[in-house]
Amino acid sequence: MALKTSGVRSRMDVGKDGGKGTGPKGKILLFNREKGRRIRNAKDIHSALVKEFGAENVYDRVWTPEMVPIPQAMDFMRGVSIMVTPHGANIGNTAFMLPGSALLEVQPQKCASQGKMRAYEFTSSVLGLSHQMISARDGLMCAGVDGAGIFVEPEKVRVEDEGCRV
Repeated sequence: MALKTSGVRSRMDVGKDGGKGTGPKGKILLFNREKGRRIRNAKDIHSALVKEFGAENVYDRVWTPEMVPIPQAMDFMRGVSIMVTPHGANIGNTAFMLPGSALLEVQPQKCASQGKMRAYEFTSSVLGLSHQMISARDGLMCAGVDGAGIFVEPEKVRVEDEGCRV
């Protein structure tokens, strides 16, 4: 279940100092929801991230919005180099990520194939973040109101631009 790492350039590669090796690199965050549009197999994805990138480069658990109170969100998100999360309001937290970080946005298969929800691709660009959309294996409802969540194959959690050396 190895993850592909030839991907989105982020602070995992260069650090905050532009590649001189002195700045903090940040960590990978798997940010999920408890209901609705959530990743059903988030624990499997988290385990695969830890296996591929090392525990020191991945936050210690699958995080939910309830775990990051709004007053602390700004500081917390500045420590995130790559955020993996389902499409939705969680992505608003990218406003607090440092430029050079990356967003891996998971969308239900039907929505991803139709290219309907591209707003975060554009906001990522404005914020100086790399963006990669990941299509889940299932999910017919863009709104995710059925509560069943979506399933993502761990090998899809990858980044695809040249030059990534996470």
